[in-house]
Amino acid sequence: MDRTIIIGSRGSKLALWQAEYAKRKLADKGVNAEIKIIKTQGDKIQHLSFDKMEGKGFFTKELEEALLDKKIDLAVHSHKDLQTVSPKGLIIAGVSERANPSELLLIRKDAFKKDATLWLKDNAIVGTSAPRRKSQLLFFRNDLEIRDLRGNVQTRMQKLTDGKYDAILLAAAGLERLGITPETLIVKQLDPEYFIPAPAQGVLAYQIREEDLELQHFIQQIEDKASALITKLERELLKSIEGGCQIPAGIYCKSENNRYHLWSSLSNDAETTPKRIYLNFNDTSEFNADTITKQLKSKSRGKIFISRKLEKSSLFKKITEYNGYQITDKSFVDFSPIQFSLDNIECDWMFFTSKRAVDYFFKNPASQIFVKNKKIAAIGKSTALRIENEGHDVDFIGTQIRNTDIAESFEEKNRGEIILFPGAVNRSSKIIQLLHNSNDCKLLNIYENEPIEDPENMEDMDVLVFTSSLNARTYFKKHKAANHQKIVAIGKPTANTIEGFDVKVNAVAAVHTELALADALFSLELQN
Repeated sequence: MDRTIIIGSRGSKLALWQAEYAKRKLADKGVNAEIKIIKTQGDKIQHLSFDKMEGKGFFTKELEEALLDKKIDLAVHSHKDLQTVSPKGLIIAGVSERANPSELLLIRKDAFKKDATLWLKDNAIVGTSAPRRKSQLLFFRNDLEIRDLRGNVQTRMQKLTDGKYDAILLAAAGLERLGITPETLIVKQLDPEYFIPAPAQGVLAYQIREEDLELQHFIQQIEDKASALITKLERELLKSIEGGCQIPAGIYCKSENNRYHLWSSLSNDAETTPKRIYLNFNDTSEFNADTITKQLKSKSRGKIFISRKLEKSSLFKKITEYNGYQITDKSFVDFSPIQFSLDNIECDWMFFTSKRAVDYFFKNPASQIFVKNKKIAAIGKSTALRIENEGHDVDFIGTQIRNTDIAESFEEKNRGEIILFPGAVNRSSKIIQLLHNSNDCKLLNIYENEPIEDPENMEDMDVLVFTSSLNARTYFKKHKAANHQKIVAIGKPTANTIEGFDVKVNAVAAVHTELALADALFSLELQN
């Protein structure tokens, strides 16, 4: 290319990093470029939150006008800031690879509470101006006080350091791109499947004039194709919702094991409980944004049974009841602790396969001393959080749906180890069977789990949600599923148990948590 490309950028350090990134990518293809700084409405107005600002495109409008006026040739945007429809004459010619899509919660040390949801003290003050973040924060912790927070990354962090907030939320990609490590703060990364990010978060968009075919050719050469496909799905759903960054919508998609997994969250406003849907599919032709939007915007109805006595703070209970479901919660298994000794037990790893195992194990006074210098593994994120609340780091967390995949992931780095599995007397763990060939697996019985003899027939329920194989086995030994009922399982082993009774499983949670169960439950509405 003979001409020098003019890249338009906002003036913040992060925006300039993004522009320099695009400049380097183009240079690799033999294209010369220089950067021109342009101020946007979002930069000029710092005293209002996004939902109180008029119009759309707070961080993009002036850049787009400069493109149309031919003052610049390329605008590099945080893709999440862009409207879903480009102005006439402009196109998104390509996107970057995706950086970390997660949110980071930056917490002052005096506001940190290790055993609390989101690790925040009671009534903590959290800074954010994004309605999506406000809605999800209040869903997880309705005692929080949310205050608006504007400014660039450094300004926001300084306000936190100055004590104006107890914690703030920032996109992980921004801090990583700037190379910032907040040494005086506690930093917690929020799983994007748990705290759902903005559509296309972590992705850069390359916007040009539609007529500039020469530049489009080079942008296509630097585009990340995998990121482009995932981003397209997320933004299709956002377009269907008819929202931008001022709408309380979270959308996150990933491709794993030749399947697409998509999480979405939408609330009426920043103060109301969201509705969430998780779905997975093999081919993008199975993805229908309008159908998902319809269900996200509609109230649910029906009677739900879940085979677990829910805690008062249960997220499953909160989100399902708010969205219109009637919940019956009851376990078909009786649990009771048994005495156990840790004397003369040697192991390299402790592997916890349930939250209940964590609770019963740490009731033993000797447990805190025993776990010192031991590596700890958890079957899933919910179990890992319970371990962390006991004050211990978790060295391995299973993130896959199938126990086979979790075992393979663990075995990649751990062979010939002694692994101790605290758990129930009456258990049949696939994980233990899978790891037995490569490691020395030992069982430690710490509680009884006895099925009740006569489980109640839940034939009047619309959906049966099973939280363990034992609960499912106990129920289906006595009762059949009614023709109108749909079935949700917490994981693949539970689903396999149910299917062993010739019962169809309609949805399986992505991970072993109550919130993932709720996400799967709401996905049933797409099957109607």
